[in-house]
Amino acid sequence: LDGTLTSKFTTTAGNWYTYCSTWSLASRTFRVYVNGHLAGTQTTPSGRRLTTGYKLVLGAYHTDGAQQFGGEIFNLNVFSKELTATEIAIMAAKGLCTDTPEELEDYRIIKWEQIMKLTRSGTVTDVIDPRCVAAHELQGTKRKLETAVGEKNSVELSQNLTQAELLKVQGLFNSTQEDLEEVKRELNETKSALVDTQSELEDAQSELEDTQSELRNVTEYKCPINKGNVTKWDIFYSPIYYKKPFTRRLYQQLRTTWDSVSSKI
Repeated sequence: LDGTLTSKFTTTAGNWYTYCSTWSLASRTFRVYVNGHLAGTQTTPSGRRLTTGYKLVLGAYHTDGAQQFGGEIFNLNVFSKELTATEIAIMAAKGLCTDTPEELEDYRIIKWEQIMKLTRSGTVTDVIDPRCVAAHELQGTKRKLETAVGEKNSVELSQNLTQAELLKVQGLFNSTQEDLEEVKRELNETKSALVDTQSELEDAQSELEDTQSELRNVTEYKCPINKGNVTKWDIFYSPIYYKKPFTRRLYQQLRTTWDSVSSKI
């Protein structure tokens, strides 16, 4: 593309330029971008593929080391996908100190920080722009802050969810407690009713025993109860009534005995 790019842009010594070239087997198109703008394209033959197993040479022609690059290279990266024009423009807009977007980091297969650790040939001098050092530190700090904010939001969300769950559990606990109190009241009422019933049964049992005793006394101390030889008034001479204080209970017992004797006279 050297011949076709000559009229596309001009360079001035001492200035930095963002250069990016892209190609993929699917598109078959070789594209060159300068400062984020498309400078030229070329269609490659069908079926052309990249050949692996060779060395990547920076700053010189790969076969004989001639045609050396007389300039400075900074932040060179190779990606495993064909970058879009938008992605290239975004990185170019940040200038010399551009940083790889997080969404493209997984596609960066050859990294500048790795290149800086490789063996150099010829006269190579490291160039460190203080602006980029500060920019990278600022970017690192920004990412740490974003991470911290994300973790803080995650913790707050977790706390809110936990609080909502606690309130839900508290509501269920209060409802269950109210149900238990209601059951407890019903049990107490049932217990009280059983006690009253038991007392009534005991009173009825006592009255029955008194009546049976009275009938036995009437039969034993008087005479057999037959029509014509005893009256109802003779009951008062039985041991259970004779010379006894006339209480309400005795009155109730007398009524029962009176009706029983009356049916036999």
